[in-house]
Amino acid sequence: MFHSSSQKKYWLFENSESIVKAQSQCNQAYTEACLKRYKKHNQEPPKEFLQYHEEKLLLIYYSKFINEICRKFKPPVPFSVIGTSIAYFKRFYLSTSVMDFHPREMAYLTVYLACKVDEYNVSIDQFMDQVFEEPNPWVQMFIIDNELLLLQKLNYHLTVHCPYRPLEGFMIDLKTNKEDIGIDNPEVYRQKTEQFLANCSLTDAVLLYPPSQIALAALCHGIGDKFNVYLQRIGDKPTLAKLVAKIKEIHNDVINFKFPSKNEITFIEEKLSQCQDTENDPNSDLYHARENAKKEAKEIQKRKKYQELANVQENEERMLATDMSISE
Repeated sequence: MFHSSSQKKYWLFENSESIVKAQSQCNQAYTEACLKRYKKHNQEPPKEFLQYHEEKLLLIYYSKFINEICRKFKPPVPFSVIGTSIAYFKRFYLSTSVMDFHPREMAYLTVYLACKVDEYNVSIDQFMDQVFEEPNPWVQMFIIDNELLLLQKLNYHLTVHCPYRPLEGFMIDLKTNKEDIGIDNPEVYRQKTEQFLANCSLTDAVLLYPPSQIALAALCHGIGDKFNVYLQRIGDKPTLAKLVAKIKEIHNDVINFKFPSKNEITFIEEKLSQCQDTENDPNSDLYHARENAKKEAKEIQKRKKYQELANVQENEERMLATDMSISE
């Protein structure tokens, strides 16, 4: 399934440099477009824009935020929803700058779309009730307005193969062959394994490695040296050598990963508030004014149609009355 998927064909990159290049280009494109826009309207542009590495730290922070959103649901969302949400989120920001669309709102939108795709059925009202303690109509409006945009940015490639399914397959295999492998109860290692996957979701692993390799790296971390016996069973020597190398790469990426500090995120958020596109910020006055203008235009259109129908009905009644007077 994965080997013939759009994920493998379009969303799996050869190396991390390719991801850095794509995201850096988005950063540069936004900065140049913003400067041109301010110059065209004879306005003073922002004093400074986010740098690539600052955007990256913010994306890491909000990748974790997606996990926090998903944990609010009752009943809990399946792991596949979390994995799909994060994949959508990372894909979106391969062609869009953080300064264009704030990752906070995009986190909610990606979770909402993932719920739909993975058939965790919730209406937009139910979704908002789950993730917010108090009503937030502007975020709800943002989700409704930008769902199509997200689909377009994803090129409508909605099926995501997450590492959770192959993980369960490997766990079943470990239990079936536990006597030969020497691992009595693989479930003992589940918590540590799943924590590795959660940490892995903060990296770019989903854009660099097949889900089966990520699952194997998680099991290798969770179980330790005993897992080497299992690895030797699932491939010949040339294949095994390549597989072990990939597992080590994933493991090193996660183990050496550093989550940004609160001070770093606060600084970046403050800087972002000065250079963000306010047209896409549901917390801005400009966004509110635009949405209110949309509502007013819809209301005017609705009243116009109502008046047209009323006029048609009035004309029909007048014609009917004329016909009746003639017949009398």
